[in-house]
Amino acid sequence: MTFEQLKENWNTRPITDSNLADVVDLFLALRDRHRNSLLLLITDDAGRPIPTPIMLNEVDWHIDPTQDRNFIEFLTMIADHGSGVLVGIGHPQPGVTLDDLRWRAALAKILPRIGLRPLGFFTGDMDTVVPIPDSADLAA
Repeated sequence: MTFEQLKENWNTRPITDSNLADVVDLFLALRDRHRNSLLLLITDDAGRPIPTPIMLNEVDWHIDPTQDRNFIEFLTMIADHGSGVLVGIGHPQPGVTLDDLRWRAALAKILPRIGLRPLGFFTGDMDTVVPIPDSADLAA
């Protein structure tokens, strides 16, 4: 999947399951993937992206985001400006990592509590962008 598959007017239409990975690929540049970045793309009630994506660089994937008060306060401020969020985790390691699974599980709990509907969780390595599966699905 690649951002080149997005239609020209993608940003004026609701993002959907069929183009989520392409949208993450567009915003999560290779330099961001090298820098262990967290992408948060906020959407309005209709699912259209709000123009300015949020990119946090040099994220320590080993911390537990549910225990980081500053991070949760930051997410709460974001929730005041949108209703949905598309999450991209960028790192140079190939594929989905255990840290990706932990962060996905943590954010899947945090985001609805603060009023943001998760639209999807993706990881971008140096070659591709793929969905991060729910760890409960992996256990089944």
